[in-house]
Amino acid sequence: MSLVYEIERELYGGRKYRTWKCSANLRGAKLEHRTIWCLTAIVHRSTTNPAKWRVTYFDRGVPTGHVIEDTCDEAMAQLPPGHWRLIKAR
Repeated sequence: MSLVYEIERELYGGRKYRTWKCSANLRGAKLEHRTIWCLTAIVHRSTTNPAKWRVTYFDRGVPTGHVIEDTCDEAMAQLPPGHWRLIKAR
């Protein structure tokens, strides 16, 4: 079974969108931007609060910022599948 996979959700009014879904045993994931080759992101547990998840953004390997979310699914939602490609999950 995959640790991270795409799902389709429906918004109010019938509009659909794609997002990521995390499995319970995901430890982290690396993604790259589909059109801007130098942008990558990693999703992992927060080092300051292990109950939360963190998305760290990189430009040419240099950290440029981060976002902290309550759940893995919320963190992965910061990286929509239309713009980001999953490289590795463990």
